[in-house]
Amino acid sequence: MEGTVVTYPPQPGHQPQGQYPGNPGFPNHPGLPSYPGGQYPQGHDPYGTQGGGWEPQQQPPKKSRTGLWVVLSLTAVAVVAFVITAFVAPGFLLDDDSKGSQGTNADGGGAQALAVRLRDALDSRDTAALQELACPRATGMVEATIAEISEVSDVELVGEAQENGDTAVVKFGVTFYGEPITFESTLTERDDSWCWQDLAIKAAIQPESDTSAVPGGPGSPGSPDAAEVGEAFLDEVVSTVNSGDTAAVASLVCPGMDSTKGNLEDAASRGVTYTADGPATSEADEDGVLSVDLTLTGDDGSALSIAADNGDGEFCVYHALHY
Repeated sequence: MEGTVVTYPPQPGHQPQGQYPGNPGFPNHPGLPSYPGGQYPQGHDPYGTQGGGWEPQQQPPKKSRTGLWVVLSLTAVAVVAFVITAFVAPGFLLDDDSKGSQGTNADGGGAQALAVRLRDALDSRDTAALQELACPRATGMVEATIAEISEVSDVELVGEAQENGDTAVVKFGVTFYGEPITFESTLTERDDSWCWQDLAIKAAIQPESDTSAVPGGPGSPGSPDAAEVGEAFLDEVVSTVNSGDTAAVASLVCPGMDSTKGNLEDAASRGVTYTADGPATSEADEDGVLSVDLTLTGDDGSALSIAADNGDGEFCVYHALHY
C-alpha cells in the first residue's frame, strides 16, 4: 500500500548495531565484559585491530635474499672451476712429496739427482721410496728387484748418469744375494722429470783368463764374429733352461762356477718359461775377451740374469742369478 512502511521483526541471532546496553554503537562479544562508552582498555583489542579500526595488522617487511643468491652462485662457480682444474691438471692437488708417488723425480734435478736418490733408497732398502722413483710402467726386473730389496747391500754409485736424450744409464755396484754385481739402471725422462724404468744385472768381476793359450776358432777372443756367437750361445742357454733339462744346463757353465751352476739348475727345475727383457749386451776387455749379458723375466714374475764370456776360447756361463 502506497505510503505504508512495512517493518520486519529482527531475525533470531542478529541484533542491530547499537542495541546493546553499555556498548552503544559497537556490538558486545559474548564472554567479554562491556566497558562504558564501548571502549576497551588501552593495549587490549580482542579483534586484533589497532587504533580501533578494522585494517589488518601489517606484517614485517620480508628480508631480501638477493645477497644469498649471489653468494650461492659464486660458490657454485668456484666449485665448477675447481673440478675442471682437477680434471685437466690433477697434479695441482698434490704436493711435491705426493708427486713422487706418481713415479717421477720430484726434485727435477735431472738424471744424476735421481741416481743419487735411487742409490740412497737401494742402500737403505726403502721399498716405498723405490716404488715412488719407479716409472708407472717399469719393467719386471725393476719390480722383482724391489720385491727382493732385502737381499741388496753395499750400494755404491759408479760414476755419473750418462744421459742420451730422454734416457740415461747409471751403474750401481751392489752385493745381491751375497754376490758382488752391477745394477745397470735405465732412467727415463717423463714430463720434465726422471724415473727408474729398467734394470740389467751385470757381473761385477769377470774371471781372469790367459788368452795366449786360447785357440783362435770361431767366437774366440778378438774374432770379428765373437758377439754373434756369444748371443747365439745365450739363446741356447735360455732354451735349455726353459726345457727344464738341469743336466744340460750344468754343462753350459764354466768350470769351477758352482754357485752359478746351482742358480741355473734351480731356474731350470721350476718349470718356468723365461723371456728376454731385451737384446743381449756385450763388452770386450783389453785382451779381447767378450762378455755377453742377458736379463729375463719368467711367466711367474721371477727374474733371471745370465752372463757368459769366451775367456776359455768358447763361451760358457760364468754368472747366473735367479730370484
